[in-house]
Amino acid sequence: FENGFQRSDIDKAVELLRGGSTLPDSQKSNIRGNPTTSLADALTERFKWFKSPNDINEAIKLYRDILACYAPAQSSHGTALINLANAIFEKLMAQEEVHDIDECIKLYRDGLAIIPPSDPTRPRALANLAGAIQKHFHGVDDIYITDEVTRLYKESMTLCLP
Repeated sequence: FENGFQRSDIDKAVELLRGGSTLPDSQKSNIRGNPTTSLADALTERFKWFKSPNDINEAIKLYRDILACYAPAQSSHGTALINLANAIFEKLMAQEEVHDIDECIKLYRDGLAIIPPSDPTRPRALANLAGAIQKHFHGVDDIYITDEVTRLYKESMTLCLP
C-alpha cells in the first residue's frame, strides 16, 4: 500500500482476509502468519489512513481474541500483547482518548517482558510505550517519568542500529 496506495486496495485486502480469517491454534501456528492477525493488521492500517472507528474497534476485538489463544509463557502471547497495545495506542493517538492509556501501558510492559530482545517488534513497542507514558503523564514534571521515557527511546533506537 505504500507505493501508489488506493483505498480500494486495502478494502480488497480486508475483504479477502475476512474470508480466510480463523483464530490461531496455539500448538500449530505462528502468530505472524495467521490470517486473523493479518486481518487485524489490515484493519489497523486502514484506520491509520481513514480513521474509521469501526476498523480500529474490530482490530482491537480481533487482537483480544488472538491473545486468548496463547498461553502466557508463549512468545506469541507477548507478540499478541504488543499487537493489541499497538492498536489501542493508534486509537489513543488518533482520537485523543486517554481512558485506555493504563491498559495500553500495561500491555506493552507485559509484552516486552515476554518477547526476546531480538524480536523485530521490540523497537516499535519500546518507542510506543515511551509515547504512551508521555501521553499519560503529559504536563507532569517528574524526573523519573522523563528518565524512563528517555531510556525507552534510547533502547528502541539502539535496537534499530545495524
